[in-house]
Amino acid sequence: MLCCLNVSDWQILPANVETKLEHQLWFGFEQVSIGESSRMWLKAAFFPHSVIVRGRIHCQSSNIMNWEILGMDSIAAGSQFQPAYATKVLHNIFTKLLSLTDGSYLLLHHPGDPQAFIYSTAEEETAHRFIIHDLHSKHQQAKLQRTPPEVIPWAPLDPNLVLPGKPMGPVACIFPTPPYFESKEYYKSRRFNPHEGVPSEKKKNKKKKKRNKKSEPHNIEAAGTIK
Repeated sequence: MLCCLNVSDWQILPANVETKLEHQLWFGFEQVSIGESSRMWLKAAFFPHSVIVRGRIHCQSSNIMNWEILGMDSIAAGSQFQPAYATKVLHNIFTKLLSLTDGSYLLLHHPGDPQAFIYSTAEEETAHRFIIHDLHSKHQQAKLQRTPPEVIPWAPLDPNLVLPGKPMGPVACIFPTPPYFESKEYYKSRRFNPHEGVPSEKKKNKKKKKRNKKSEPHNIEAAGTIK
């Protein structure tokens, strides 16, 4: 926890410092995943009237590229995380757990499934009377299926954030400019010119035509005298 100074109201607010590694800074900043936004939202919810200070760090040079000050509303708006739906699910789980008696329980949840299952342990005396599913023997010796390694996809870029310090101010999420456009010769050629748009070759051709027109009658008279 740190202290952040709010310049507008001149108030000292508690702040949580978060970091995000950037792997595609040549093209732009990456979008925040649902897991990252949910963790930041929970930290802001546990400390009321607090903000999140997030720094985007280059993964190779460890340089801080950008700082962001976020609140609870801006965290939910910038990603696909829905805090209303997530808090409703947690509220239902906690109310169910409060209604249970003291004991050992196992909470089972599958990714993407809106439901969760609660299993309870049983004593040895009741195990002989009823057919009970032994969770320890079932899950401790379970053999996991080996799956081939999946190709990790690249994280999508955030078009709302522009890279600082790029030449010619390019738009986010585009290919970098060629090195020719970053040279001094290009900027010199783009200076103001009153005859801009007229190629220099056409100017030379017009001057040659004017000279030829002036010299044509003299050549004819000279040819007549020779005859």
